[in-house]
Amino acid sequence: MCDLTSRNERARTPRRPRWGRLYTLAILLLAALGAVEVAAFPEPIETVAQCGLVLGGVAAMTRWARRNRAALDQQDWCACAGAQVTAREIPSLRRARVECRVEREHVHALVSDGGARGDPLPAVHGP
Repeated sequence: MCDLTSRNERARTPRRPRWGRLYTLAILLLAALGAVEVAAFPEPIETVAQCGLVLGGVAAMTRWARRNRAALDQQDWCACAGAQVTAREIPSLRRARVECRVEREHVHALVSDGGARGDPLPAVHGP
């Protein structure tokens, strides 16, 4: 896939995952769990605190993975992948609906006017 003799100047270096933040998060979670274990809480309170910490930690790690998903995906790419990969942009449906509504209102105004001006009616596409 890669031709190492040519280099695209616009190809940028992919962002690296922020592993330090994930490791810090894991260390803080383990320290908090250890503190709850050492503290002299009654059994039900200790269990609730541990469950809350674990659920919060899983949520925070999921958020980290979501924020770094592009960097994790690009981690195994070669140097020229930025020049070789094409991205497809999918337009929003909301804009098409608004344009269709505006076009319909324009057609309704022309039809209710009786077509006296002799303007051609625009084509309406869509629901």
